[in-house]
Amino acid sequence: MIEDIHSRLKAIQVLCQAFNKLSSKFGTAEHKAADEAFWSVVQALDSEAKLQGSGPQIGRLIKLPYADGYARYIITKVQAKVVKLEHLPYKEGYKSPAVRDGVAEKSVIEMELEFYDSMDTAIKKDRSKQLVETKSVN
Repeated sequence: MIEDIHSRLKAIQVLCQAFNKLSSKFGTAEHKAADEAFWSVVQALDSEAKLQGSGPQIGRLIKLPYADGYARYIITKVQAKVVKLEHLPYKEGYKSPAVRDGVAEKSVIEMELEFYDSMDTAIKKDRSKQLVETKSVN
């Protein structure tokens, strides 16, 4: 299990708010740096959580499609039938109707993780193939 998830989530929320405050400076170096700082911490937590196994794990990032973007959450607790999530108010701050009071059905979260993990694997495989092809051409 990921140690001290709540203090890490507090730090992520601070970075998220700092990024959102810079929305009027979209495209500037300051805005890009805030976005990179936020995502590097979120992705590090997600990567750590993936080391615990597949499926819902504490610390995993969940992106649920909503409107013209995504509602983003971090898993904070996994139970037999439900998963507890903390909302990340990134950009528009969308919230998914699949999440009520910070809780979603475990099956919904499993399905989303399976989809995004398979997409991530396919993209990495394609990038690896492109690198091999580029090296063989040179």
